[in-house]
Amino acid sequence: MFAHVNLKNNTEDFQSSEVYNLRTMSTMLERNAGLDSVPSECVPFYLLTERQREVLQYRADGLSSCEIASVMGISYRTVEKHIHGISLIAIGDVYSISENYGYANQQRITTIGLIRDGVYYGYLSHDLSDTVISPLSEREVEIVDLLLDTGRTNPEMAGVLSISTRTVDAHMRSIHDKFDTRNCYQLAARAAYLKLHDRWPGKKNGS
Repeated sequence: MFAHVNLKNNTEDFQSSEVYNLRTMSTMLERNAGLDSVPSECVPFYLLTERQREVLQYRADGLSSCEIASVMGISYRTVEKHIHGISLIAIGDVYSISENYGYANQQRITTIGLIRDGVYYGYLSHDLSDTVISPLSEREVEIVDLLLDTGRTNPEMAGVLSISTRTVDAHMRSIHDKFDTRNCYQLAARAAYLKLHDRWPGKKNGS
């Protein structure tokens, strides 16, 4: 794991732009930090401010923006600004975003991607060592994989799987119950942790 690099000034420069090019950021990191190479998946985490990392961690823990604001002692609007900055940092070569996606979907996709990679690479803490997850059906496994890999919404997953949105909604309720999660961000963090530690819930028969 690379040591933390202080990029406060550079981060502010990047956040003044609407789109980030991760290859450019990698080059800048190598030049400023003297690193031989920086994995592209890790670049966004070097560019997050301490506040943004804190917000992302709370997001991974399942807190809503209102709850994050209360815990951190800041306004809801400030939390949303941090989330906006987090999303912009992640747009680029790591998380490909179609121009057809609206802002809400872009934010969802990039936040889920950052949470997933944050758990994988140790930038976010998540411990489920004492937690037992009930087995998932084959369809539930497909849905969690789609969420983790693409950040798709329920209607989008329904289209990919050729089933109704109502059916996906029902599967998601079951998945949240089994994972004891409140939203897609906490689910992404827990699923990433279980995959990382080879504790993915065994499949049961049925879909």
